[in-house]
Amino acid sequence: MTDSETTSTEAILRLHADDLVGIARRALKAGESLTVNGDELTVVSDIPSGHKIALAAFAKGNLVRKYGQVIGQATKDIAAGVHVHTHNLAMVDVTRTAESGERGRAAGLLPLDQQATFAGIRRPDGRIATRNYIAVMTTVNCSATAARRIADFLTISGELDDFPNVDGVVALTHATGCGMAAAGDGFEALRRTLSGYAEHPNVAALLVLGLGCEVNQIGALTRSFDLPAWVPLTSMTIQDLGRDEEDCRARHSPHSPAAADSKRHRAATRLGKQSRAGAELWRKRRLVRSDGKPRIGRGG
Repeated sequence: MTDSETTSTEAILRLHADDLVGIARRALKAGESLTVNGDELTVVSDIPSGHKIALAAFAKGNLVRKYGQVIGQATKDIAAGVHVHTHNLAMVDVTRTAESGERGRAAGLLPLDQQATFAGIRRPDGRIATRNYIAVMTTVNCSATAARRIADFLTISGELDDFPNVDGVVALTHATGCGMAAAGDGFEALRRTLSGYAEHPNVAALLVLGLGCEVNQIGALTRSFDLPAWVPLTSMTIQDLGRDEEDCRARHSPHSPAAADSKRHRAATRLGKQSRAGAELWRKRRLVRSDGKPRIGRGG
């Protein structure tokens, strides 16, 4: 066994040839007789699974090694087979001259027929993906709900049934992008995070959805992406797709028919009337009394 090899039995794991302790792979009972590296070892005291057992006797003051590294100093004489723990081991300052990883070695590749494989997708640029996702990414928290609605609709509507190679539509939303400084750590962290998602090999197509007035503007964001040429990128701005200012004001008026429709819709939603049929049934119940006569005014 070389100094970096691990040995293991049914009961004990020795991580390094220099180790004076092994790891109990199961609970060990006092009196058990074990064989470690061809040597007989008798368990002196009960040792819980995962705890250390002395593989040889060592005196008080000796350094104790695990992983080939010093993990402490014996505070009393320790016999082979004894449980090594805080009752007989203490931390100690040790001068180290070895550099980290100096004993590292290349593991080498297994023969091709022994190598593990997985069902992946080799992208044109050589990267490997495990999914083909259409991503709906938001520039700002204000467009998060719309992004989730888009993803949910495409997921449950059957629109993807004719595209079996598309594994799904995912909404990539966050809670910032609006009232923030246009420079600095926070802004740069947001841009780096969004870029990381956009450029992930599992993203096979990307829709970026913004509100329009946010600090994190679509144009600047998408220009910062380093997307492969084969990834289609589309962007949409909610304010550009909305109604004109006059219509918006009319719809926001508390006395407008549109506002009344909105209130009825919210009420229907609260009652769980999500479908058109449910909303219509709810409306009829509001307009007709239990005796079948029309309601008149509030008192109907």
